[in-house]
Amino acid sequence: MNLIDEIKSRINIVDLAVQLGLKPTKNDFIYSVFKSEKNRSMKLYRKTNSFYDYSTGNHGDVINLYATVKKINNESAIKVLAEDMGLINHYKNNGNGKLKEEKGIIINLERKIEMYHSFEKFCNGVDEVTLKYLKGPKRGLIEETIKRFRLFSIADVNRIIDNLLSNFHIDELKAAGLFNEKGRFVFNNNRLIIPYLDDDKIIYLRGRIISEDDNVDNKYIGLAGQPAKRLFNLTALKNLNEDYEILVCEGEFDTMMAEQKGYKAVGVPGVNNYPDDIKEILKNCEPVLCFDNDKPGKEGMQAITNKVEKKITGIFLRQHKDITDYFCLTNSEKFRRNGVIDYKILEPERKSKLNLVSAREVQKMDLPPIRWVIKNLLPEGLSILAARPKTGKSFLAQNISLSITRGTKALGFFETEQTSVLYIALEDNFRRIQDRINNIIQNEIEKTAPDNLFYLEENKDLPKINDGGIEELQKLIIDKPEIKLIIVDTFGRTIADKRRNDNNSYRADYEIASKLQEFAIQNHICVLLIHHTKKVQEEDVFNEISGTSGITGAMDTMLVLKKKGKSGKLYVTGRDVKDIEYNLVFDENICCWNVVEEEINTTAERKEIYDLIKSSGREMKTGEIAELLGKTVPNVSKMLGKMLKEGLVATEKTGHYFIPEDKKGKGFTVKRISLFDDHKDGESG
Repeated sequence: MNLIDEIKSRINIVDLAVQLGLKPTKNDFIYSVFKSEKNRSMKLYRKTNSFYDYSTGNHGDVINLYATVKKINNESAIKVLAEDMGLINHYKNNGNGKLKEEKGIIINLERKIEMYHSFEKFCNGVDEVTLKYLKGPKRGLIEETIKRFRLFSIADVNRIIDNLLSNFHIDELKAAGLFNEKGRFVFNNNRLIIPYLDDDKIIYLRGRIISEDDNVDNKYIGLAGQPAKRLFNLTALKNLNEDYEILVCEGEFDTMMAEQKGYKAVGVPGVNNYPDDIKEILKNCEPVLCFDNDKPGKEGMQAITNKVEKKITGIFLRQHKDITDYFCLTNSEKFRRNGVIDYKILEPERKSKLNLVSAREVQKMDLPPIRWVIKNLLPEGLSILAARPKTGKSFLAQNISLSITRGTKALGFFETEQTSVLYIALEDNFRRIQDRINNIIQNEIEKTAPDNLFYLEENKDLPKINDGGIEELQKLIIDKPEIKLIIVDTFGRTIADKRRNDNNSYRADYEIASKLQEFAIQNHICVLLIHHTKKVQEEDVFNEISGTSGITGAMDTMLVLKKKGKSGKLYVTGRDVKDIEYNLVFDENICCWNVVEEEINTTAERKEIYDLIKSSGREMKTGEIAELLGKTVPNVSKMLGKMLKEGLVATEKTGHYFIPEDKKGKGFTVKRISLFDDHKDGESG
């Protein structure tokens, strides 16, 4: 036994009160030691050796009483009492000169049940006022139901408190939830007590204010510190046949009413107070839900359906506020489809908002073809045309915009869809634009510029793309839906200098480009960004596009123009176009770029790979090809994959490639885009 327990066991609280001059009465009442008063309100309990002050709610033991009267702390009180009792040699501390203090106790369920049953026994059923309330028109319970569910009421709160403190220690009563941490009885105002029974044992209690007014605050209260998430009338779930229907109600009174009408029913003490394991509890039965006829009730029914994760029948009251109200006002013995209730099947809401489509469904879809602004070159989506400064990329953009507005061949080669174009020339004034247009159309008969090619008014710049620009473009497309191509010249001039907090350039570039791509796709148009390339030459020409890979990663189509003298090459790649390069020539007389048809070929890289495999006369490994050409394995592997799709190479073993006609001894049809300068379209090799 420790020192504190030794003191409590040796000192009787009534004797200590006499010693302290507190003059207990025959009923062991004394004046409060916590305040001045005319009538004694502080009771001493011999059985538990404790006190309870009814006027303040303070409580404690002999140590607390001595400390309060002497106006010292508990540690000093223990030391003084120990010295007086000759126990000073047994004084122990916790290593830092301070006494250990007890922080309450833990009691088991059986002890709690004992206290709840003692409470019930002392109250002895319901008083006349409570009985009248329960049997009244708003509750409609019969005496048999009241007795079956063992409802009881508190007639005299002080007598109940006195009885509990006489039989149990205050710390035990706190642990059982009958008193809160401040030592106050929890059912001071809520005097109708509803026991939660498991077989015949009370395992929980809820109190209700006895009032006909349902709008009163704090109508219900549960045990202090005890979780309210539980089911009322658990006994109904015992010995149920599998798949038997069980009615789940909101509240104890609706549950009792349903049972009174012959239903097997359980209740939740509030729409959100169902137990976490309700799915397991209800797994062997078929729950039917009927909650109050209000928004929280409907939401609560859906929440339980989600938790149980299966379809559940719901009874929805159309005119009555709850089950009790329905049965009391309709005088029905059962739920009836009489226009005042609806039966609905509740389905669990999916946790994910993502909708899935199977490959089979995709395969069967009737999808529209790719929408081309320039066939095989510019589909709808986000595209970029990049080149070094002064290489003629703006002339190329002007060439294709004029062709599209007229529906003529772009670059003298590509079919176009005639449509309106918006050209946002951020680096040019109207004089320069006028000169460029006149130079291009000077040899035409009419020499008339199209009226469906638009520019922004001078001094009316587009807001920066990442600062309201996309929103303005969206408004413009709504005003002029005929515009199917927007050219932004140049991309760099339309980006606001906004730094991210994490200084992540890649993410900043990708956020801007991806928003533009989303805008283009949603409106079924093509947005072409005119941009610059870096000075450094790369093995992959598309890596020369200025900026991080956040820009190129969001592109649907990428074009890179390289000029040498009057000729140039246009490299093309994308999601809907083939990897290809076109030989171009620039006619300075009319400021036009044109494709040289007879020199169309695949990229030089692929021709190198093809020629190497062809000259070897055998299968070659990816790594071997990369080593001989001085290229990286990933780049060669990627190129081989594209050549495989086009039938330029074949494979029978992973990583081994050969030329199809070499292996099979057969020729193959050369596509319009040929590897060989001496083959014409459709000829056999």
